[in-house]
Amino acid sequence: MNERANDTRAEALARLREIRDALGRDDAPRRINLRDYAEPGSPAWDAFVEASRPPGYKVRRGTMLARINQAIDALTSQLMGVEPLVPAAAPPVEAPATLTEEALATARELERLTDETPGRRHSVERQRLRRLTPDGVEFARAFLERLRAQPDGDREPPRELLYDERYAQPFPGDVEVERRPFRTRRDAAEYLAPRLEPITRLVGQHAGVWSWLGMFYFAETARVVSGAFDHRQPDERFIPDGRIDGRHYLWASWRLREQYGESADFLLNQEFSDLRHITMRTLTTPRIFNSVGVLPLVLRLYTSGNRQKSGFRDARGGFAHLIRVLGHLERTYDVYGMEPDALLRILPDEFRAWDGGTGA
Repeated sequence: MNERANDTRAEALARLREIRDALGRDDAPRRINLRDYAEPGSPAWDAFVEASRPPGYKVRRGTMLARINQAIDALTSQLMGVEPLVPAAAPPVEAPATLTEEALATARELERLTDETPGRRHSVERQRLRRLTPDGVEFARAFLERLRAQPDGDREPPRELLYDERYAQPFPGDVEVERRPFRTRRDAAEYLAPRLEPITRLVGQHAGVWSWLGMFYFAETARVVSGAFDHRQPDERFIPDGRIDGRHYLWASWRLREQYGESADFLLNQEFSDLRHITMRTLTTPRIFNSVGVLPLVLRLYTSGNRQKSGFRDARGGFAHLIRVLGHLERTYDVYGMEPDALLRILPDEFRAWDGGTGA
């Protein structure tokens, strides 16, 4: 691998990441023409075509992002000097007719290791970490759509979705995960964090990996009401649509522990489907979720133990008031890059009445 080739790959990687970020914004179009973002024949374009196939003119955003991640995978593998992932070779379908021999062997072993209990399966097998291909993402969305139409159906994702290499390809490295029950976000975070630690930089924003994990642990994380899947859960709880964010059950859990540690106890101690006002607002607002100190300050001011403080929403100095004030202060200060104590020092006095921490 010569230096010039590495430079070209690095250039393509940087541009594809920029495109991925642009397509992950809320105002990005729902249908994507890659020609609007990369010149045909450019390093980014060639890397995309090599890893996937020539793009259509109006590709669904989620599909385009999955294919961009596939190209990013291949470039990252090449620059690291490891074997690149095998690209998907066939167009997406509603459901496959057969499994590959390898996937069949995996499925048979899975059956052997599965303990059947009423209404649920608990697998004890270990699996190498995988990532969903673009075909796998489409297959997973079709699975979720069918489950919404029949919420009391089988909540186990199809085995071929998890193990057939057309849909789920091994991720570089020797990371393994196993099926286990997760009661809270903390349970998931404390299990996943040490296992992903060797490849944290690779998987931190890798939608394909988190899509596979979302399906692998689907039965352990999906909200169930009266024995049936809660159809109100959007795809983004399990499969990112664009840039991965706090809406994803498992990624949010892992990220909270990695970025905030004990200061995020209120959120980590909740069940995945517990979306109280503070939880919903902090997890689904990227500027808050990705901040240095805003999220810890919100939890410090407006929560106590595992409960939200009474009257926190509308009172003077309350949560809504804080968001409005931060909107004004960000014109002068880097409020989303400041530590909690520094933020509290520049806030009006009424916010100190809510402070149960130190450093006010």
